[in-house]
Amino acid sequence: MSNKKIQGGKIPRTFRISSQIQRILADALFELAQKGVIENMITITGVEVSGDLRIAKVYFSSLTPEDIEILNANRVKLQHQISMNMHVKSTPILSFYVDPTIQAANRIDEIINRVSEQTREPHVESLDREDVESDR
Repeated sequence: MSNKKIQGGKIPRTFRISSQIQRILADALFELAQKGVIENMITITGVEVSGDLRIAKVYFSSLTPEDIEILNANRVKLQHQISMNMHVKSTPILSFYVDPTIQAANRIDEIINRVSEQTREPHVESLDREDVESDR
């Protein structure tokens, strides 16, 4: 999921193909959602294609961890959509992964919320004491 550029500002072929696969998969998932095959929102967050273009790691985010099973069950259909929309010798084999950056961001949010709650509680108690003292 990197945005590497080669000398002279040219974008590598693997990056261009990764971007194209990401767009095709997003459209295909939208169609599957319209048909009721996919019930939850699944977002394709990135695609990494191997140098020989035979394997594509697809990173996604979703509301439930079970969505990886849905993606794996529809892998062949999704690969077919790629083969119909791209002009490459062979269609990359897709493998799906939950995007680790989304999980890390959620973990950071949890930690911040916990720390925020812990620091807020003593402050609230001290404000309550001041209110009581000022009412006397």
